[in-house]
Amino acid sequence: MLDDAMRLFDVLEFADRIEFLPGDAREEVPAVADIYVLKSVLQQHDDKDAAAILENCRRAMTPGARLVVHERLMPEDPSADPEAIMIDLHMMAITGGKTRTLAEMESLISSAGLSVAGHRKTSGGMTAIDVRTP
Repeated sequence: MLDDAMRLFDVLEFADRIEFLPGDAREEVPAVADIYVLKSVLQQHDDKDAAAILENCRRAMTPGARLVVHERLMPEDPSADPEAIMIDLHMMAITGGKTRTLAEMESLISSAGLSVAGHRKTSGGMTAIDVRTP
């Protein structure tokens, strides 16, 4: 997966501006970035581990750094998005994680000492949440 991402950014001619650092974000997040991206990461974890990941991001973030959380969110009315329900069931069964509502995600982010600066739904049904240090 890391090799695929590196090849994509090379094709897009961004490779010289990006550094991929593999690791376990539940343990540590390197303090070397202007922007951190978590794509479909928090949904794979229960609240405890998701909070630990966000807290590690907060510790690593320098003033002005940003975190983008890119996840499929559960709508307030789950029947409005059957795909989100299926992802939620998959996460619960396979990883112990869950698909969260925007309110649940904002609460989780806030509990880690971070704040939501905004969010935007993408054309693919995901939501990009702009997270900052307070």
